[in-house]
Amino acid sequence: MNKRARSQELSGVVRASITDGIASGELAPGDRVPTERALSEKYEIARNTVRTVLRQLERDGLIVRQVGSGTFVADPAGQGRAGPGTGVGGIGDASPSDIMEVRLLVEPGMGELAVLRATQSDLDTLQKCLDRGEAARSWREFERWDAEFHEALALTTKNRAVIDILNSINRLRSLSSWGELKKKSLTPARRKIYERQHRAILTALTKRDSAGAQKTIRQHLLAVRHNLIGY
Repeated sequence: MNKRARSQELSGVVRASITDGIASGELAPGDRVPTERALSEKYEIARNTVRTVLRQLERDGLIVRQVGSGTFVADPAGQGRAGPGTGVGGIGDASPSDIMEVRLLVEPGMGELAVLRATQSDLDTLQKCLDRGEAARSWREFERWDAEFHEALALTTKNRAVIDILNSINRLRSLSSWGELKKKSLTPARRKIYERQHRAILTALTKRDSAGAQKTIRQHLLAVRHNLIGY
């Protein structure tokens, strides 16, 4: 078994250990999930792989990660809120129009912080998201890597408030209503436009072009909003 296949197998084991615990009641809403380090050591898997699994579970609405507190099992009755000091609440009730307005307020500003703080490792991660997205064979796979790209972009800012806001928004991608809206709007031609815009964003970051990064992020979000909502 090659290294990549082994990593994918262990990722499935880590995910199953948490989802099975939730399904059986061993992990109840509000319970703390083992740390990245603990999971990494228990299953002998790289921490960045564990981190990817936790991000996926968070987008699926199964867990909530809170800065300074830890990771907790989400409470379905509380719209994903669980544990002390929860982040953005009630976002699950926001309309697509509301969400796009927030994204337009927040994400262009990430470009400036990303230019200042992005490491080469951050840029490599963004590149991987672009490559995987362009190679995706289904809209769902493309949507996954689209979400990964924007999450990776938020992480470049090194600003926990910004990261938490974007994580809350990305959790909506797991909702069936949002997914159907995205599926209907994502034509092959529009997907190509999104891919070009993502590459333009990364190019601006690589050149450390703050104004260019902010401009390209805003242009991308305006295109997404127009295709999703019609304005």
